[in-house]
Amino acid sequence: AARFGEQFLRSLGWTVAAVGVALLGALVVVGIMSSPLAMEEIDRFRGVRVILALPPLIALCLYLFDRRFGAGVERPRDVFLSPVLAYQLLAGIVIVAAGALMLVRSGNESDVSPSAFELSLRHALTAVLSVRPRFKEFVIGFPAMMLLPALAMRHRRTIGWLLALAIGVGVGDVIDTFSHLHTPLAVSLLRVVYGIVIGAAIGALFIWLYRLFAYRRVAATAR
Repeated sequence: AARFGEQFLRSLGWTVAAVGVALLGALVVVGIMSSPLAMEEIDRFRGVRVILALPPLIALCLYLFDRRFGAGVERPRDVFLSPVLAYQLLAGIVIVAAGALMLVRSGNESDVSPSAFELSLRHALTAVLSVRPRFKEFVIGFPAMMLLPALAMRHRRTIGWLLALAIGVGVGDVIDTFSHLHTPLAVSLLRVVYGIVIGAAIGALFIWLYRLFAYRRVAATAR
């Protein structure tokens, strides 16, 4: 098995590569939005929810049908014909509800306000860093990008789909960061960099915990 440092650098490389892909997508979105009306916020961009919804679906498809990313299902029909266990159904309901809440809160106008904890966290990050990183990037997307390459293949095939969705959320949020044309480019880039640094630290903790429990379980089984 790879050492922790080697695994961390490998996961960090995957994370930087994923962010690079997201930045390419952001360039496309910015190019589409670069009109005088959009720059003056007269014609507002209405594709925020699409940007946030598509990457998780694409990431899930890569996980399901490409062995390099996860399960690698040989026959797509097997996905839809396989039996669903109770915990899988419960997890699906929770994920759909969380995704719906995320989409409802996105966009230029939302009826759902952030919680008091989230507001206090935002204020604290702004006070410390001046430029606040996006919550969905450094808490959800980037740690998942760090953890997925560290998983053993058997674990990647069982819980990898959940991490794939989380990675998609992070990628979509990076693209959305650059869709705010009124925000200076340097601020958006710094926001993503801060997100990578904090997300990599959280991801490193997850990798360490995973290796700790996974190797203990292997050692206990070998006795």
